[in-house]
Amino acid sequence: MELTYENSTHIGVGQASQSDAFQCGREAAQSAKSQMPNQTGNLVLAFCPKGIHFKDFVEGVRLVTGEDKLIGFPVSWVVSNELANPDACVVLNISLAGSQVNIASSNEDPVSLVSDITSYFTRIRHAHGNSNKSHEHHGFLIFENREMHEQAAFSQNISADAELDSWIISLSPDGSVHDPIIFRNQTLPKGLVGVEFFSNEKFGIGSVGTGSFISQIEMVREAAKSSIRDALSQMGDHTPTLGLVFLDSSNTTIPRENLADIYRTITSLTPNIPIILLPVSHLVSRLPTRTVSLHKGSVVTLLVAQ
Repeated sequence: MELTYENSTHIGVGQASQSDAFQCGREAAQSAKSQMPNQTGNLVLAFCPKGIHFKDFVEGVRLVTGEDKLIGFPVSWVVSNELANPDACVVLNISLAGSQVNIASSNEDPVSLVSDITSYFTRIRHAHGNSNKSHEHHGFLIFENREMHEQAAFSQNISADAELDSWIISLSPDGSVHDPIIFRNQTLPKGLVGVEFFSNEKFGIGSVGTGSFISQIEMVREAAKSSIRDALSQMGDHTPTLGLVFLDSSNTTIPRENLADIYRTITSLTPNIPIILLPVSHLVSRLPTRTVSLHKGSVVTLLVAQ
């Protein structure tokens, strides 16, 4: 997919909780789109919890936003926009000033573990050409489906293919979700969709592990706060425009009554910007020039530069 360029930063957040999945997607997408001055962006992310017919939800989003920049990612719940309702579906419409965004996907080859990674990076390099020469910062947010025993090799291959000075965050749907990731008109039961960012402002990445204390809500809350602070410290004087907080849920289930409390805690550190809290599995991250890290029972925060 071609690179897109935007002159001003805008984030539209739409949330809906209708029982009809198609109408839910349509309503959330319309709400997000209405917050954009020109009603378009360079990336659309759609998150929907289990219990909702995920494909119908994405079809509702697609009707409003089109499909060229759309990624649909299934989760068990999602909390956003100061509305701590884990039954709601969320659509993000994103337009980043001075940034370039490139999106590509690849299906997994059951014979070769690394074939989809190789294919993805080949497509990305073909699309971005020499764009890296005109931007100071570079990174990848990768949505993928992978068996747990494959994750270490997968993460090492991503790290090897990405430039050393690139940041990386990779994640899978949490273990209770079996819907495929959707990109444009493709469904990916096994494979990946990667978003490449070029920017002149530094994105913030924070990661904090809870280890064996993952079942203790207070520890999860403190880990989430620390990951936010870690990400903010990397941005210096720059103001973030969006926060994505990924909570590894491979080995635990957060009680629903605690979600709102965790969410309020982390948003108190980032007032006036939208924060999306998501459960995921197989978290992988890397800061520029650092070694890759696999996170079990961790919280990883991505703060998007304005």
